[in-house]
Amino acid sequence: MDQLFVTYLFTRKQCPLPGIGNLIIENKYAENDFVSKRKTAPKPVILFNNSAPTALNNLIEFIAEQKNISIAEANRQIEAYSSNIKNKLDADTFLACPW
Repeated sequence: MDQLFVTYLFTRKQCPLPGIGNLIIENKYAENDFVSKRKTAPKPVILFNNSAPTALNNLIEFIAEQKNISIAEANRQIEAYSSNIKNKLDADTFLACPW
Protein backbone atom coordinates (compact mmCIF):
# COMPACT_ATOMS: atom_id res chain seq x y z
CA MET A 1 0.00 0.00 0.00
CA ASP A 2 2.94 2.35 0.68
CA GLN A 3 3.94 2.32 -2.98
CA LEU A 4 0.41 3.18 -4.13
CA PHE A 5 0.26 6.16 -1.76
CA VAL A 6 3.68 7.34 -2.95
CA THR A 7 2.67 6.98 -6.59
CA TYR A 8 -0.55 8.88 -5.93
CA LEU A 9 1.27 11.64 -4.04
CA PHE A 10 3.91 12.17 -6.70
CA THR A 11 1.49 12.07 -9.63
CA ARG A 12 -1.29 14.16 -8.07
CA LYS A 13 0.91 16.43 -5.90
CA GLN A 14 -1.36 15.77 -2.92
CA CYS A 15 -2.56 12.77 -0.97
CA PRO A 16 -5.32 12.66 1.64
CA LEU A 17 -4.86 10.56 4.77
CA PRO A 18 -8.27 10.05 6.43
CA GLY A 19 -8.28 10.97 10.10
CA ILE A 20 -4.82 12.54 9.79
CA GLY A 21 -4.69 15.26 7.13
CA ASN A 22 -3.08 15.82 3.75
CA LEU A 23 0.37 15.49 2.24
CA ILE A 24 1.06 18.14 -0.38
CA ILE A 25 4.00 18.59 -2.73
CA GLU A 26 4.93 22.22 -3.37
CA ASN A 27 7.89 23.69 -5.18
CA LYS A 28 10.36 25.57 -3.03
CA TYR A 29 11.73 28.57 -4.88
CA ALA A 30 15.36 28.98 -5.80
CA GLU A 31 17.34 30.94 -3.23
CA ASN A 32 20.24 33.33 -3.56
CA ASP A 33 22.84 33.67 -0.83
CA PHE A 34 24.66 36.83 -1.76
CA VAL A 35 27.18 36.58 1.09
CA SER A 36 28.53 33.19 0.05
CA LYS A 37 27.69 33.77 -3.62
CA ARG A 38 25.60 30.61 -3.87
CA LYS A 39 22.33 29.77 -5.50
CA THR A 40 20.15 26.81 -4.66
CA ALA A 41 17.94 25.31 -7.32
CA PRO A 42 14.18 25.13 -6.88
CA LYS A 43 13.10 21.82 -5.43
CA PRO A 44 9.92 20.04 -4.40
CA VAL A 45 9.09 19.73 -0.71
CA ILE A 46 6.46 17.56 0.96
CA LEU A 47 4.24 19.47 3.39
CA PHE A 48 1.69 18.18 5.85
CA ASN A 49 -1.48 19.87 7.00
CA ASN A 50 -3.93 18.42 9.46
CA SER A 51 -7.05 19.83 7.86
CA ALA A 52 -9.79 17.49 6.69
CA PRO A 53 -8.58 15.30 3.81
CA THR A 54 -9.50 16.62 0.39
CA ALA A 55 -10.15 14.67 -2.83
CA LEU A 56 -10.55 11.42 -0.91
CA ASN A 57 -12.85 9.94 -3.56
CA ASN A 58 -10.09 10.29 -6.16
CA LEU A 59 -7.70 8.34 -3.95
CA ILE A 60 -10.30 5.63 -3.31
CA GLU A 61 -10.92 5.23 -7.05
CA PHE A 62 -7.17 5.14 -7.74
CA ILE A 63 -6.54 2.42 -5.15
CA ALA A 64 -9.56 0.39 -6.35
CA GLU A 65 -8.34 0.56 -9.93
CA GLN A 66 -4.71 -0.24 -9.12
CA LYS A 67 -5.57 -3.20 -6.90
CA ASN A 68 -8.57 -4.30 -8.98
CA ILE A 69 -10.89 -4.23 -5.97
CA SER A 70 -14.25 -2.65 -5.21
CA ILE A 71 -14.64 0.97 -4.11
CA ALA A 72 -15.89 -0.24 -0.71
CA GLU A 73 -12.84 -2.49 -0.24
CA ALA A 74 -10.47 0.27 -1.35
CA ASN A 75 -12.09 2.63 1.16
CA ARG A 76 -11.72 0.01 3.91
CA GLN A 77 -8.04 -0.53 3.08
CA ILE A 78 -7.34 3.21 3.00
CA GLU A 79 -9.05 3.66 6.38
CA ALA A 80 -7.00 0.78 7.84
CA TYR A 81 -3.77 2.16 6.38
CA SER A 82 -4.46 5.64 7.75
CA SER A 83 -5.51 4.24 11.12
CA ASN A 84 -2.21 2.35 11.35
CA ILE A 85 -0.26 5.54 10.62
CA LYS A 86 -2.32 7.50 13.15
CA ASN A 87 -1.73 4.86 15.84
CA LYS A 88 2.02 5.06 15.25
CA LEU A 89 1.95 8.85 15.38
CA ASP A 90 -0.14 8.82 18.57
CA ALA A 91 2.32 6.41 20.19
CA ASP A 92 5.27 8.61 19.13
CA THR A 93 6.62 5.65 17.19
CA PHE A 94 9.20 6.38 14.53
CA LEU A 95 7.43 6.53 11.19
CA ALA A 96 9.67 5.98 8.19
CA CYS A 97 8.50 7.44 4.90
CA PRO A 98 8.49 4.80 2.15
CA TRP A 99 10.19 7.02 -0.40
